Amino acid sequence: MKKIKIVFWLLVLGLAGLAVYQNHTFLLEKYEIRIDLGLVDYHTSNLPVVVYLLAFFFAGILFSLVFSLSHRFRARKTIRSLTDEINAEKKRASELEARLVSSGVQSGAAPVSSENRKNE
Repeated sequence: MKKIKIVFWLLVLGLAGLAVYQNHTFLLEKYEIRIDLGLVDYHTSNLPVVVYLLAFFFAGILFSLVFSLSHRFRARKTIRSLTDEINAEKKRASELEARLVSSGVQSGAAPVSSENRKNE
């Protein structure tokens, strides 16, 4: 399996390198981004396209990381509350078992209710 992973990643990196090599003239062209909001006119200096691509790529990763972290914090809170609930139920079950033992009923046999005794 390790060899397959290595071959897969080599193919991915090779294809990415091929794409960069074939498009290097476009990636190195310099462009200016201009944003006109009416009140504010903003423009960047002439930067290569590859800089813009990398900036937006990492901005997307950062954006997805922020939303992922909020989901993880909510999941962690849910897991903690469910774990507390499980522990409370285990404690309650052990208390009920202790009651059964102290009342003299064997743990393997089910207690006979008064309704079952009348039917016999």
